[in-house]
Amino acid sequence: MRIKTGALLLAALTAACALLIFPVQAAQGAKNGIGYCLEVLVPSLYPFMVLSVFIVKSGLSRKISGIFEGPTQKLFRLPGSAAPHRADEPDRRVPRRGPLCRFPL
Repeated sequence: MRIKTGALLLAALTAACALLIFPVQAAQGAKNGIGYCLEVLVPSLYPFMVLSVFIVKSGLSRKISGIFEGPTQKLFRLPGSAAPHRADEPDRRVPRRGPLCRFPL
């Protein structure tokens, strides 16, 4: 464990020194990364974000979850509906879903 922590610390210090030694290249890289996000990533994800909000707010997620309730229980051994139905309704399954998705909620 100590070797892993030491290697991680060394890598972080090396990256910090590289940023200080090559500031122009670091700034250009950051500018390219932000430009990529604004030109490619965000526009490609925006329709899916809008569609997911529409599905949740319209109540369509409740109907869709009813269709997948049986296979979800049989295949993954999860509770009937593993997704919240509406954003404004309290959902007590959220703490159990966080570790499943490897995302802290």
